[in-house]
Amino acid sequence: MKNVILGIAVLLGFISVGWHIYLHEHRTRVAYVSVPEVFNGFDMKVEVEKKYQNVSEQRKLILDSLKFDFNQRLDSESPDVLEPLRREILYKERQYEESNAALIEQSNQEILTQLNVYMKEFGEKNDYDLILGAQGNGSLIYATEPHNVTKEMLDFVNARYQGAE
Repeated sequence: MKNVILGIAVLLGFISVGWHIYLHEHRTRVAYVSVPEVFNGFDMKVEVEKKYQNVSEQRKLILDSLKFDFNQRLDSESPDVLEPLRREILYKERQYEESNAALIEQSNQEILTQLNVYMKEFGEKNDYDLILGAQGNGSLIYATEPHNVTKEMLDFVNARYQGAE
């Protein structure tokens, strides 16, 4: 009888270990990332932002120069003579605003396209079944901290962008 009980206990032990191994191998790997943190910390975004700042500053210098010229001539020139310069200033302001908005939109789209490629690679490389994006808008209600892979994702996408991986 002891041998039967011992045999059953050993068999149950093997079944239990086998079951745990099966569950471990077939578990769903889920994680989340803070999308704003990854986007804002992405090296490509930082570089593009610096380029945008340079373009924006150059455009501001041009406008400031035109406005300075206009203000300098305000007392000495007639309104008819200054009207074309005033229209040019207004036209350039509008043109630069539209161009800046289009540049930001195009840049953000390029950044997101590249970021999505790298995030997909991260998920595949790290054997995740699902990675959720937390955007601070309630789309991710709750997750425990061990599921937060934001730092790892950010390190990975920046390494990929720099050509390290």
